[in-house]
Amino acid sequence: NARTIRELITAEMWEQINRTHLWLGSKAAQQFYGRNTYEFFQRVKKSLQLFQGITDSVMHRGEGWEFIQLGKYLERADKTSRILDDKFFLRFGETKGPADTVPQWTAILRSCNARQTYLRLYATAVDPKRAAELLALNGAFPRSILFCVLHLDQSLRRISGVPGGQFTNTAEKLSGRLLSGLSFSTIEDLWSKGLHQAMDEIQVQLNDIGAEVLQTYIHPKAPPVMESAVEMMAVPQ
Repeated sequence: NARTIRELITAEMWEQINRTHLWLGSKAAQQFYGRNTYEFFQRVKKSLQLFQGITDSVMHRGEGWEFIQLGKYLERADKTSRILDDKFFLRFGETKGPADTVPQWTAILRSCNARQTYLRLYATAVDPKRAAELLALNGAFPRSILFCVLHLDQSLRRISGVPGGQFTNTAEKLSGRLLSGLSFSTIEDLWSKGLHQAMDEIQVQLNDIGAEVLQTYIHPKAPPVMESAVEMMAVPQ
């Protein structure tokens, strides 16, 4: 994908993503994976974080930048919702459950790099409802669904130039609707609905937004061919 837009990204971005691609396909990477799977994925994660840091530092804030942000936050919101929707954890999270729910939800927080943020905000043992609140509805935490949808919506509107509260295409309408729903929700709302049901609905909406972005900007449908007035008049009634 990077090769197809080579003229739109910087040399530094290209070098980092190409370096990661070449390493992943190497024999050394395969051997590293066999020796220590955890460290292998840590290296992959750091490589991708480095790419994001380079992008933030050197890329012009134009339309290409906005599409990168759009894709990043759409993907991140979807993955956070799927982590919260994991039925193994959910089985304990929506009921009072046994004492081992704490390590399970701690693992969820760590998978989203949210463990330290949780401790700073709540200063208490991990509680399923508070953990879900941080990951779903905290507007200041970069991995939360609300934060991601907010920035997704902003990128869509900067691409088209339409102000907030208005829309020019279906993708903007859907993102605005999802943002509004999350902004005016509480964790009690999600919990009473059922975390699985709430996350499933969010995933469907995110999928719809992605499909509409594709149709609007990547593969737009050709307008229907209209017959000319002369041709229409020539058709026998």
